[in-house]
Amino acid sequence: MPMTDGAPEPTHEQIIRAVSTTGFMFEQKIADLLGAGTVTGWAFKDQDSGISREVDIFKQGYVHAFVDDRSVDLEWIILGECKNYQWPWVVLERPWEGRPDRFGLTGIHMTLSAKIALGADDFYALARDKDFFARYHDWRFAPHRRGVQLLKLNKKSGGWEANSNDIFNDITYPLAKAVNHWNERLSEWDKGGDRPPLRRVTLIFPAIFVSSALYAVAGGVDDAVVNRIDHVIVERSLKSETVSGKYRFDVVHVNHARGWHNEYVLNIVKSIASALCFQPEDLLKIDQEVV
Repeated sequence: MPMTDGAPEPTHEQIIRAVSTTGFMFEQKIADLLGAGTVTGWAFKDQDSGISREVDIFKQGYVHAFVDDRSVDLEWIILGECKNYQWPWVVLERPWEGRPDRFGLTGIHMTLSAKIALGADDFYALARDKDFFARYHDWRFAPHRRGVQLLKLNKKSGGWEANSNDIFNDITYPLAKAVNHWNERLSEWDKGGDRPPLRRVTLIFPAIFVSSALYAVAGGVDDAVVNRIDHVIVERSLKSETVSGKYRFDVVHVNHARGWHNEYVLNIVKSIASALCFQPEDLLKIDQEVV
């Protein structure tokens, strides 16, 4: 080991090994996989306490178009937490439940004029293909696994132990805070003063990126089935002094992070764009976001 003024100095290889044991290099890897414009350590102001908070990953995409001579804005935001954990993660699965509750759906924010354009203001749509929120559920949630509990495995001398220690404080709470921050920010923008009403849709994708194996357990104690997976949507009802409501988080294995962005996020964006009657040249702008 080289010495500088009598103090030990690490080699380049030792520096790389030391940094690699932290989560910071994993954040950089996820940022690279999600492509240009991805920010690590994105800070925001806590709307309740006023203190500065941050999430590990932030990426924003945006398409502006004209439909029927009216301006339409479609944007999507990825808010991510990265967990470079040694042992596997386990998700307990349950089927999606019937017709979606439009008041319980998270991840989409629409101005009133956008709701009218999408038919999302029709509370009496009985046919599923006429109900925007049912179609949105089918695009974003229904084709994918639904988790109701996220657990970490720990290797003990007597075997494996599963627990949810610190998952709320370290993962779901900061993500929920970031989602609330954006929802509040968008609501403020919607007030808009004297400007014409905007036709804007914002999609928010809160995600947990993991480095170690991800498993899903479906069924009961007597007929449980275990599958190794790369993507699941975990639904959690959170209730604390400052966070309350139903939240859905995409849990994504690192090896699927780019595919999740290209094949899941962008396809949902294109589904909304098509529902807004975007032209082919506008849809091409979304295709150009593929990493």
